[in-house]
Amino acid sequence: TKLEQDPDVLDTWFSSALWPFSTLGWPDKTATLENYYPTNVLVTDRGIIYFWVARMVMMGLALLKKVPFRDVYINGTILDAHGQKMSKSRPETCIDPRDIITRYGADAMRFSLLLLTAEGQDVKLAESKFEMGKHFCNKLWNASRFTLMNLEGFEPRTKNQEPRTLADCWITSRLHETIQSMNEALENYQFHEAAQTLYRFVWNEFCDWYLEWIKPVLSGPASDAKKATQATLRQTLEVILRLSHPFLPFITEEIWQHLGKGGGEAFLVVASYPVADKKKIDSKVQAAAATLQQVVGALRNLRAEHQVKPQQKLAVIAAVDNKKEAIVLQENEAVIRALAGVGDFQFLGGKEKPKACATVVAGTTTLFVPFKELFDVSQEKERLTKEIAKTTHDLELFLKKMSDENFVKRAPKEVVDKERVRLKEQEERLGKLKNAYEQLASL
Repeated sequence: TKLEQDPDVLDTWFSSALWPFSTLGWPDKTATLENYYPTNVLVTDRGIIYFWVARMVMMGLALLKKVPFRDVYINGTILDAHGQKMSKSRPETCIDPRDIITRYGADAMRFSLLLLTAEGQDVKLAESKFEMGKHFCNKLWNASRFTLMNLEGFEPRTKNQEPRTLADCWITSRLHETIQSMNEALENYQFHEAAQTLYRFVWNEFCDWYLEWIKPVLSGPASDAKKATQATLRQTLEVILRLSHPFLPFITEEIWQHLGKGGGEAFLVVASYPVADKKKIDSKVQAAAATLQQVVGALRNLRAEHQVKPQQKLAVIAAVDNKKEAIVLQENEAVIRALAGVGDFQFLGGKEKPKACATVVAGTTTLFVPFKELFDVSQEKERLTKEIAKTTHDLELFLKKMSDENFVKRAPKEVVDKERVRLKEQEERLGKLKNAYEQLASL
């Protein structure tokens, strides 16, 4: 059969192979072609590496003697919640991005996908997963509102606004460490890691720690220290917006407009991306802050464990083995009181360790809180009496079982060994309960 090629049809993949340069004016030697060929990176799906990517490389080498790009970033595949590939023929497997944008917002959708998509991994996607992006956007928005509310009347970029307090120095150090980590991740196409780093800094450090830490300063009278904190707060938020903009373009631009001229450029979209100043990364400051955070965290956990009411102030005695840590705690007693709900805060010194106290360890610091600060002693004694009776009864049953020679000989070894472990656990539990009761009885 005589076959004739249609003169008006070009093979799809052949056409695609020419894409890196045919779109730039080739075969003419245009200024656009000179400027943009070769490019740096191609982003694609693994399903078309052979069909498209390899052919673009071959055509580039054959016709322009240069590879069209140096790096190829291969996306993971979005699957449904059951791990099935989304398909138009099965609408139940598909998630319509327009519906997600309507319910959660474009930024929430974008950021959720970044948080979920680890390099080289496919993503099992359910609509509920977009909640994390929504919550992060809300967190950033509320933190920005708090910042702007506490900057009223503040004049940025004036003298005497360098960080002074431990809180300001710590957040500045962590900010520049975050900038460094994010830039390294982005340079290596680790978008998931960059998003995770941003999430941890904004949520855990800026919002949960720093904003709570500086509330007493911001609510206090005007002073140079307050101005310095306001300057640090504003600068930190400004940099957070710059860092977040590629991930959250809409909400960050909106917040940027509320910052006014203090934010630098009129539009965030044209603002420069942050670059870390390694001189501002201070390991000693971070170590000091970690000491304080460990103490506050330990006391907060103790309060939660015993369901201490928020308005109740604890009396705390601290025994500190490390001199540097002792100085940090002494200089930041007001912070411990404010963040951990502490009233009387004392240092043990060379005194004998106090009795009838709950004990928690934070680094090299041991914290003692009198039992009467944590619960009603009579009620606790009653509770312990019941626990001791129950544990004694359980222990007697275990002892009876283990003294039965028929059980020990006939039961499988792993069953007997398991019962012996449970017996030991019950003995240890009874000892601890009795010790706790004796301490309460001495009050």
